[in-house]
Amino acid sequence: HKRIETASKLKKFYSALSQAVKLAEVEQGIPSNEWESTTNMQVWYDYIQKYLPLGKQVNIVDDFSGYIYPFNDGTGIIVYSSPCFNTSHKGYMIDVNGEKGPNKAGRDRFVFCVIVNSDNNTKNPVYGATSRLYYSSPTREELLQDCKTNPYQCSAFIMNDGWEIKSDYPYKL
Repeated sequence: HKRIETASKLKKFYSALSQAVKLAEVEQGIPSNEWESTTNMQVWYDYIQKYLPLGKQVNIVDDFSGYIYPFNDGTGIIVYSSPCFNTSHKGYMIDVNGEKGPNKAGRDRFVFCVIVNSDNNTKNPVYGATSRLYYSSPTREELLQDCKTNPYQCSAFIMNDGWEIKSDYPYKL
């Protein structure tokens, strides 16, 4: 049950973030790969935030210093300062149970990246966090290894498996 619930929340978050980026592209008249920005926070405030149904921001202090914005379904988006693998890509993390614990990557926290300031002109500028997806077409085994090595990269593995968390998933949810 927990695997199905987590995968469903990840898919919903990915869809909401993708929609927000697309709406911002239309309103701004600029594709996300041409957005001018230097930080995750700037992209968040300038382009994405107003297109998501968010509650009031809460400061978090743990592995990431940043903000968590709650959604109505109990999840939350964490806006933090580090970029995704490529410095022009901006990372946003979902915490599938909001401020509740365990607050661990691969268990209740997963990263998705937004392509900005890039030569990559893709139809979908949001992807699961792994450098492999941007630079190559990884196998399932490579994505599983990435997830085991760096649990913040598990979103790509789950996406690749059709938004399903299968029995070989390396972490207990």
